[in-house]
Amino acid sequence: MNKYEQLDELIARCALKDQQAFRTIYDLTAPLLHSVVYPILRNKDMCYDVLQEAYLQIWKNSSQFSQNKGAALSWITSIARYRAYDRLEKEKHCVPLTPEFADSLINDEVAPHVKALWDEEQRAFQDCLLQLETKSRQIIQLAYLQGYSREMLANLYQTKINTMKSWLSRGVALLTQCIQSKRLER
Repeated sequence: MNKYEQLDELIARCALKDQQAFRTIYDLTAPLLHSVVYPILRNKDMCYDVLQEAYLQIWKNSSQFSQNKGAALSWITSIARYRAYDRLEKEKHCVPLTPEFADSLINDEVAPHVKALWDEEQRAFQDCLLQLETKSRQIIQLAYLQGYSREMLANLYQTKINTMKSWLSRGVALLTQCIQSKRLER
């Protein structure tokens, strides 16, 4: 059983104010969320503050989570990412994105500290990511693994924001389809 498969049940228990369930969510996801938030903020103290805010939001909004709208891990990760973006906006603290800087962030493998956290589900994600065409893989890595906004990516790729949203949406759909087929193979 994938360690993240229990998140749906744990979130439901949080909605009933089960503190042990919340602690388990924290234990399961804290290293992963740190690896999502830190690259966005690039500041240790802000990262910990944002993670605290994200977990508070997860606790408070647990009753609003719906499995029909997406995976629990995606929901939790999105909360952390958006809290980080909110903090960037508040602090006006953002590393400028240039093509050279973006190229330095993009590679075919995930950073070692993230890779160590991944179990079978994450290896499937990485395998599927590598199957995408180069542009799709790059924008997904920059958006979801490095924390860049659609606006930043649209500027980098010199396109409109709606076009970038479409590219991301198509790439994520292909990635999801691949991961689901790998799950069926197990």
